Amino acid sequence: AGFEPYVDKFVAACNSLKEDLVRAGVDQRKVFMAPPAIDIGRWESAMLIKPAMFLTRPYKVGAISMDKTLKEQELFLKIAKAVLGKLPDTNFLILGVKDERIRGMARSLGISHKVDILGARSDIPEVMAMLHIFVETSLREGFSMSLIEAQASGVACVVPRLRGLSDFTLHERNGLLVEPGASECYASAIESLISNPPVCHNMSRIAFDYVNNNMSLPVAGNLLQCLYEEALEV
Repeated sequence: AGFEPYVDKFVAACNSLKEDLVRAGVDQRKVFMAPPAIDIGRWESAMLIKPAMFLTRPYKVGAISMDKTLKEQELFLKIAKAVLGKLPDTNFLILGVKDERIRGMARSLGISHKVDILGARSDIPEVMAMLHIFVETSLREGFSMSLIEAQASGVACVVPRLRGLSDFTLHERNGLLVEPGASECYASAIESLISNPPVCHNMSRIAFDYVNNNMSLPVAGNLLQCLYEEALEV
């Protein structure tokens, strides 16, 4: 807010940050929300195969986390344990930090044979093509590009109700919102999607359309260009 006299426009990447700027005292007429941009071409091939995938079993549920404390990975494994208690054919996959303790956690829960632990990968579009459901396990407010990439790949997403993370998710439209850290709530949401393939597929299609219509490079580029042009005219 102290810089406001010298700034024509404040651009926030999500509504939560926009609200923070206004709350801090920035004139709301100067604050605009411009979502992140994504190259849809890299991800839409995954979307194209989803109609057939949602008719097949078993379902594959995945997560990506770079949390070095491993709390997010531990939560994902607890979610997997709860889901497997009711839907034992489900498969799970986790990417991100490579740490043998994750495998140890899976063994202690008795589910290591149902979880692929892949570490960091450079072929995320191909990984997203294999998933039916993406789980965001963050315990902190913030923003996740992996979540946007999952939606752009036509993967149904389960997202915690946290500022930033849930800004681009409409509950029961382009994803399901759950209580942060509540493994049973996550598990219930995942079970409902697996038990209703048409609902899961429809959600994935809406998620793709939302990202394509609001975050594709042409859309985001045009919006930023307009904001710069307006600022330069002042």
